[in-house]
Amino acid sequence: MSSRAVRVLAVIAAVCAVVFVVFAALVWHKATIGLDRTLAGPQYAPSNILGVTWFGSGWAQLEHVAAAGSPAFVTIVVAVVVVAVWALRRDALTAVVCMAGPTLAGVFSVVAKHGVGRLHGSSLSYPSGHETLAAALGAAVVFAAWRLGGWRAGVVAAVVAVPYAALVGTALVRLGWHYPTDVIGGVAVGVGFVCAGAAAALALGASGPNQNFSFRQPRLTEDSPAG
Repeated sequence: MSSRAVRVLAVIAAVCAVVFVVFAALVWHKATIGLDRTLAGPQYAPSNILGVTWFGSGWAQLEHVAAAGSPAFVTIVVAVVVVAVWALRRDALTAVVCMAGPTLAGVFSVVAKHGVGRLHGSSLSYPSGHETLAAALGAAVVFAAWRLGGWRAGVVAAVVAVPYAALVGTALVRLGWHYPTDVIGGVAVGVGFVCAGAAAALALGASGPNQNFSFRQPRLTEDSPAG
């Protein structure tokens, strides 16, 4: 089970890396590209991404949604997930992935912005930091759910995580903070880092769902050697 999971996660991480690099090359020191205009209209109207005009009756509402990808919000949710994982299963492998994945993705997004040099107004924009964290959080929650409850739990978590990341990305574009391709790049970075970290952790820990890489020592019984 774990070897198959490692392969799947590694493939997802590789695809995300390719997507990020391709779009980074396309937007290198540029403003909008054709895909941005396709997604958000020929005049690049931020309020009309993919024809979505019903979402967000006011800027304040959109800002609240975009804040769900902020470092503060993501840090709080990650902390809750880690505490839950530790309380339910003492699964150190999953806890480390959930903490390290979003953290490394967020740091990389900051560095990548300077490397790509794409400006939205006066701010560096590719990849979107908020979307990077939202996507990384969603991927971490799905991974944690799979570890705790198997693939069915992972699917249920994905049903929540995917719309969450999509709503954050849509809000970022509608607010005019990012181009659509910034959001795509953020998804690639967030998901890619979590999947790469999960694949590496599983390969090292060689454990599947419901099997723990834990710091707890095994309990001794009457038939167990004392050592």
